[in-house]
Amino acid sequence: MNWETRRLVRFYVGGAASGSKVREADWKAITLFGGFTRLDGWGGWEPAMGPSTQEPPSVWEIYPPDSDHEEKDVEEFATFLKELFQQEAVLVSVVGAAVTLV
Repeated sequence: MNWETRRLVRFYVGGAASGSKVREADWKAITLFGGFTRLDGWGGWEPAMGPSTQEPPSVWEIYPPDSDHEEKDVEEFATFLKELFQQEAVLVSVVGAAVTLV
């Protein structure tokens, strides 16, 4: 197999379980990165002001193409998700990964 080292970027967004906004975010991920995997789950968050809350989050996993504008695209997508779902914050996690298509 021909393994390629790429970054795996995860975007954690609360309150994004389903609906047309999720599909809009999916389309934005395809436009910026050429593809995505979305996982649905359950999580909690304690905002700066107010009580903690639990809600069904979505996690978008992206393997951005190695390019000069990768960081800009990641920031653009995080800001897009934050505004689309009216969230105080979006958690962005970046890890190294070895990937291949079989």
